[in-house]
Amino acid sequence: MRSFVVDLKFVLRQLRKSPGFAATAVLMLALGVGATTAIFSMVEGVLLRPLPFPNSDRLMVLADRIQGADVGRNGEAGVTVPDIRAYTRETRSFAALGGYKFAAFELSSTGEPAYVNASRLTAGVFSALGVEPQLGRVFTTEEDEHSQQVAVLSYATWQDRFHGDQQILGTKILLDRKPYLVIGVMPRNFEFPLVPGQLNRAELWVPMSFTAQELSTPAAANWSYQMVGRLRPGISPAQAQSDAERVAKEIMRLSSGDGQPSYQLRGAALARGDDRVVPSVIADPVHGGCGGVAHRLRQPGRAHAGARHPKTERICLAPGFGRTGNRAAASNDS
Repeated sequence: MRSFVVDLKFVLRQLRKSPGFAATAVLMLALGVGATTAIFSMVEGVLLRPLPFPNSDRLMVLADRIQGADVGRNGEAGVTVPDIRAYTRETRSFAALGGYKFAAFELSSTGEPAYVNASRLTAGVFSALGVEPQLGRVFTTEEDEHSQQVAVLSYATWQDRFHGDQQILGTKILLDRKPYLVIGVMPRNFEFPLVPGQLNRAELWVPMSFTAQELSTPAAANWSYQMVGRLRPGISPAQAQSDAERVAKEIMRLSSGDGQPSYQLRGAALARGDDRVVPSVIADPVHGGCGGVAHRLRQPGRAHAGARHPKTERICLAPGFGRTGNRAAASNDS
């Protein structure tokens, strides 16, 4: 406590000698704190709140880990169309499991045509997420497999583009100039896929309904799809991991034939929601503002030679982020 009082007196003495600089320092700190508040509001809404699905701790992302291929992210890729079919059919650890892929459509018949973000899903995705539609229903496995052109709208799209029409169910809309039947509207807070830093990305969802091109042999090396599943009661993530690896080995065996594959495939059941990036995101504006004040206090002419006093650096550090600030101070003093 005594050290804090000494530090505070030192800073106040330097600021009192330069009223103009004192005003600038207060403004810089205010901007830093304001930016932190704004960023934390975004981070809290996107990263810190629980996933908007019931029992979200039971949700897992299923992906391929490819050894011997340069795909980044420690070899972790998405999944392929054959993977989606194989994991859905062969795994035993999931109560529901489905694949999805980002998409975009030209939406017309609602005034001016507009391009909208969407997602293609297999029917198992809605079952895995466990969220019931606000209006109507979601599509079935039969509708997906038989390429039925049906669509489920987001709440925001229903309100903004269809004015909250209570008779929206059964309405036909045009997506890329093809007619789709609206069969459901999801609740206001439903958001999927979840994209860090973005909200309300998908405006509607349609069945995956793999095309002939997606089912062709050349397309089997396209890892741009994703999968999400809900664990069965009593199944642990470790058990799901073993289950996924078992199926991955079978996929490799069937795909390699008599030849030797150029890569090795491992199934990965991954729990998402890591918030370890949050402290550095929130710390940067505060540390930036404090660092600017400290730098100006240390400039020749701003104060006497004692302005290089390291106590100024310590006082500006936000609680919990001291290690970042101390590294910055050490580099400036060297």
